[in-house]
Amino acid sequence: MTVNMPEEVRAALWVRHLAEKNPSAGFAETLSTLLVNNARIANRHFPFRVGELREGCAADLVLVDYEPPTALDESTLLGHLTFGISQAVVDTTVVGGSVLMAGKKLELDLDEAEVAAKARERARTVMGRNYVQHQHPNRIGTVQMASTKLDPAMPDEAVTVDYLMENVWIVGDPAECADKIRQLHAESGGFGSLLAITTDSDDAGWDHESLRLLIEDVAPRVADLA
Repeated sequence: MTVNMPEEVRAALWVRHLAEKNPSAGFAETLSTLLVNNARIANRHFPFRVGELREGCAADLVLVDYEPPTALDESTLLGHLTFGISQAVVDTTVVGGSVLMAGKKLELDLDEAEVAAKARERARTVMGRNYVQHQHPNRIGTVQMASTKLDPAMPDEAVTVDYLMENVWIVGDPAECADKIRQLHAESGGFGSLLAITTDSDDAGWDHESLRLLIEDVAPRVADLA
C-alpha cells in the first residue's frame, strides 16, 4: 500500500484483469473507486465537501506537469489519468486555498531543525519502543538482523535504535528524509513506488502529521524519481 492513489488504482486494475483473465475488464469500475467512491466516503465524515470544483468545497488541488502524447479530452481522460498522469511530476499543490508548492518549489516556512528533532523524539518513542520490546529480541542471530548491518561483522547488540534511525529508518526533517529516499533509490537500482511501513503511535495526531509532512514536504523533493 502506498500514498500514491493513482498507483493503487493501477494495481487494482491489474488484479481485476488477472482475476477475470480479461485485459479489458473493470476499467471504468476500478477508476470510479478513486474518482467517485473516495469522495463519497470522505463526505460522510468530513465537515466540508470534497471531490468537486465548486464554491463551498475544499480547495485542495494539485497541478501536474504532463505533456499528453495523444489527444487529451473528455473521452480519453481516464486513460491518461491511469497510464500517463499518474506518472507525472506534481508542479503545484493547494490545500485549503493556500499554495504549498508552486513551480515544484515549496512555499512553506518550516523550521527544519525543529521538525528533525521532533521526528527523532517520536521515532524513539514509537518505532524505538517496538524495536526494543519486540523486534530486537526476536531477530537476534537471524537474517532480518543481518540485513540491517552496514558491516556484517557488527554484533547484534550494536544494532540499536540510534543506529537504525541514522542508517536504516527514514527519520528526520523533510530534506533528510528526501536525501535518504534518494540514496535508497540509487542503491536499490530504482523503484516505482515507496511503501511506507511503520508502527502506529498512541497518538493518532502524530501519525497524521507524519503523513502530512511526507505528502506535502518530502514527496515534492523526490517527485522527479517517479
